[in-house]
Amino acid sequence: MSPIGNPQNLLIAIGSGIANPFVTFLTHLFVPTVLSCSPPMACCAWRSGSPSTAAAGARAGRPRRPALARLARLSLGLIGLMVFAKVALVWAGAPWELRLSWIALAGALPILVASPRGPSPQAPRLVDAAVLRRDVRPHGVRLADGFLQQSIDRLDLDLTQPGSILGVSVLLSQLVSNVPLVALYLPLLQHAGVSEAGFLTLAAAARLRAIC
Repeated sequence: MSPIGNPQNLLIAIGSGIANPFVTFLTHLFVPTVLSCSPPMACCAWRSGSPSTAAAGARAGRPRRPALARLARLSLGLIGLMVFAKVALVWAGAPWELRLSWIALAGALPILVASPRGPSPQAPRLVDAAVLRRDVRPHGVRLADGFLQQSIDRLDLDLTQPGSILGVSVLLSQLVSNVPLVALYLPLLQHAGVSEAGFLTLAAAARLRAIC
């Protein structure tokens, strides 16, 4: 529901040029997100009904590292404040932009800089390697652009229509993952000059990969 909610949404928000991405994403993706998340949430709620799971959940509710928990709350507050400022600046027609990357950085800095263990040059090692592989991989997948474009041309599909975007994205995101899919699909939609609806359809369909 947010342009900084996951990597593919960030790519779409930046590449589509949507003027007020937080409001636009929330307005159009709230219902699809709730509908797609409801089945797994119901499953988690059913599993958490056992006494042992409920006791573990109660223990998990008490932070083992209160200082770090306070920093996390500070990070969340900074993100909320900057999101509010971003929306307000767009509505006011301000001449300068509060970039999405600045909002993400503001949320990360308190934990990286003021951690109880102190700032460390080894902090980047704490980043999950799987996340790095997932987000760097699209640049390698771009090498397949020519082959994919030829295959699309042979199928004679209009991939800029919402129905096609939805079907192709849901299918391909299961094969190449959602971030590489968006990295490949986004230039096509940009070149075709599709409306906001096309980009938001891509965001909604690519998100289904994470749910599945």
